[in-house]
Amino acid sequence: MGVVYRAYHSELERTGAVKVMQAITPDPDTVARFRHEAQAIARLRHPNIVDVY
Repeated sequence: MGVVYRAYHSELERTGAVKVMQAITPDPDTVARFRHEAQAIARLRHPNIVDVY
């Protein structure tokens, strides 16, 4: 559904991940799944899971 990149936030001085949807124009169902996944991950709290903003 997308590509995940390792990123460094220079102001927060920490490493994270950035997930980007594929370059093709996504259909509404794909966008809904992407948002649902982000919302589900945002609710998780664990030292080995990156925070979602």
